[in-house]
Amino acid sequence: MPRLSELSLRKNLLRSFPWRSLRNASHLLEISLSNNRLTNVDITEDSAPRNLRKLSVASNNLQFITPFPNLPCLTHLVLFDNKLRDFPWESLLNLPRLADLILSSNSLARVGPGGILNRLKHLEIVDLRGNNLTRLPEASLRTDRSIQLRLAGNPIPTELE
Repeated sequence: MPRLSELSLRKNLLRSFPWRSLRNASHLLEISLSNNRLTNVDITEDSAPRNLRKLSVASNNLQFITPFPNLPCLTHLVLFDNKLRDFPWESLLNLPRLADLILSSNSLARVGPGGILNRLKHLEIVDLRGNNLTRLPEASLRTDRSIQLRLAGNPIPTELE
């Protein structure tokens, strides 16, 4: 693979993506697959570009995401405007440098288990606007530092836990 640093396949009609073809793309820093027709993200240990910093798969038809493999350099994960009902929260620990987690405009009904967000030491933004969140367990959202938590447009009752 050439010294490719950015791959943009936005606004195509992709229904799938050959992740394994990127396994040797050691210089690849950014992938944008937004505005396609993808239904899943299936990155595995043997297909993950190790130096990837930004992954955007926004505005697709994503319904399923496999747990994320070790992506030690990933800082931005952008998955807004999809059909996600569930999310592999625990696998965020495989993204130790994650700063921006953008999951707005999906169908998520829960936030990950307690402590996950706190263990992501570089996390700055968690965008969950426009989902189906009806409760916000304090343990799930607790962090030792200040983060931007965006929750507008969810059916959250006025009394929080």
